[in-house]
Amino acid sequence: MAKKQTEQVYHVIGGGTVSHVRSHFALTATAYGSTARKIDVLLKSKGLNSQLHLTKMASAGKTKLETNEDIADLVNEISKNPLSKVIFFNPAIVDFDGQIGSVKSGKYATRLQSRSLKQDVFTLTASDKIVSKIKKSRPDIVLIAFKTTTGATINEQIKRGESLLKSTSADFVLANDTGVRRNIILDNKCNVIYNTMDREKALQTLVDEVCQRSVQKYETKINPNPNLGKPNV
Repeated sequence: MAKKQTEQVYHVIGGGTVSHVRSHFALTATAYGSTARKIDVLLKSKGLNSQLHLTKMASAGKTKLETNEDIADLVNEISKNPLSKVIFFNPAIVDFDGQIGSVKSGKYATRLQSRSLKQDVFTLTASDKIVSKIKKSRPDIVLIAFKTTTGATINEQIKRGESLLKSTSADFVLANDTGVRRNIILDNKCNVIYNTMDREKALQTLVDEVCQRSVQKYETKINPNPNLGKPNV
């Protein structure tokens, strides 16, 4: 008889997703799982039971996680497991679904004819926010969300991170600006607890903070200037 698992699980989800529109035509959010892989390594280095979930895009086709719906199904399964303790929700989710003309979108929907002189209207519709549903079903899970900006000011970056915290009830948000390479960690009280240009240090600090939160009552660190946050060396 197989031994029943009793060890709490730290889930790390990463990689980009796809929203199929027509055969050989889709919307994508490109990401290849490097952050998720690094977090998984950091967790395992602490002896924790980390489970890495990479999308098909990030795993070179080795997994079946491809669409937003696949990620939603995965989150549902994780939430049903009472041993699930932490979720690092780091996939790049396609923000929009698309439809061309009146044809229902899908992986095997009628292929577009690129030589056609007349093309139907391409309509975009905002997709569901998966991360916002996690705490509603499992408020006990420690949730880490990620917000990406490009070329934002530090105040704009913090504001976007705060907005994600409030809409998801996440415990931490790592706000990363890909333009200036600034990484800001916010806790669930919207305090800036780390601000650095060093991505590796940001991930290490994030994992350390999460581990502290997951094993004992978290004592909020008050930043003397939460709107800016002095950069950490």
